[in-house]
Amino acid sequence: MIINRVEPKSIFRILIHFLLPVALSIVYLTLLIIDEFLDVEIILPYFNVFNVISGIHLLIYICNVYAIVFKHNVDDFRQYFFLKLSSVFLLISIVLISFPFWGFDYIYTFKLLLGISFVALCFISASFANQYQFKAKIHLQNLNSKKVASNDLSVSSKDVKYLNSLVKSDLLTDYDLKIIDLLENKKIYLDRNLSIGKLSMMTKISRHHLSQYFNIVHESNFNNVINRYRIKHAQSLIKNDSFDMSINDLYFECGFNSRVSFFRSFKSVVGISPSEYIYLNKATSDF
Repeated sequence: MIINRVEPKSIFRILIHFLLPVALSIVYLTLLIIDEFLDVEIILPYFNVFNVISGIHLLIYICNVYAIVFKHNVDDFRQYFFLKLSSVFLLISIVLISFPFWGFDYIYTFKLLLGISFVALCFISASFANQYQFKAKIHLQNLNSKKVASNDLSVSSKDVKYLNSLVKSDLLTDYDLKIIDLLENKKIYLDRNLSIGKLSMMTKISRHHLSQYFNIVHESNFNNVINRYRIKHAQSLIKNDSFDMSINDLYFECGFNSRVSFFRSFKSVVGISPSEYIYLNKATSDF
């Protein structure tokens, strides 16, 4: 969610992750309360199972974090934060899974677990403090960038957006080479089902980074950029001497899903309607 900047579909998607830890913890606390009425041979196996399940449960999340970080083009700061956090959880999971082989009494095990959890919480708190300082630094840079832009008219709006972006400029350059190749050479804009999500899957670039790329490099959003390419393709078809298509065939051929969106985009880019453009081009050709 943090990487892709999306909201959860329901609160259930969040709460479901707490079901196993809460269930185990309730039994755990219950056994601690009534431990004097139970035999150690009954309690100790449960604590061993509790620790192993908790460790495996945590290890699954750690593997998921590593997979997400390396699958997506996460910026250096977030990558550092996630990996640092995962290293702490990895230590805790190893300790939890290895508890049954230590032969400790469960009370000492519980105290040790509390100590490790306290150290982990301190570490996580320090990480969030570093993140807050980083955001404060970025905010200060943004203010300075805006001040420089207002005092220096030679600085373009695109340059200011580069300064304000958390995506590195070299990443944006790589994105540009990859996306321009898909647009110019492979003409992916002719796909009527093309979306920013589909482009994200094709390029292995996160939706958030793609949005920043289009806003900074093209100074527009994804839909406007794709529609401009479609209109440019429509113009090239109309200018062709062998052009003999209806408006319906034309917008369908250029990747639009509706006649209305085609007319609106065409007039926005060219300044006149497709029908007028076809008429003027035909009149010019005849002349």
